Amino acid sequence: MNNENAQMSINRTKIYFFMRESLKAHIDKFDGKFLNGYFLSKADDEEDVFIFRDDVLGEQHIFLQEIKRIDNFRAPKDRPKYNNF
Repeated sequence: MNNENAQMSINRTKIYFFMRESLKAHIDKFDGKFLNGYFLSKADDEEDVFIFRDDVLGEQHIFLQEIKRIDNFRAPKDRPKYNNF
């Protein structure tokens, strides 16, 4: 098994764990973007497509192939507090 397939297998296992335990996840994508939120379910009849609810973007489909890394969500410790939002 090559590194890419091994990482996809690890990510798939993590997705099912985060879904089962209802844990908040941090996702790094290959396009340099990231998501924070919850995996809700697997999309019907699709093996590697999942429904994810991001804190900012809301509910969306995410493909296993676009995920670089999945970790536990950790709230930023030293994020400056701005009042312009």
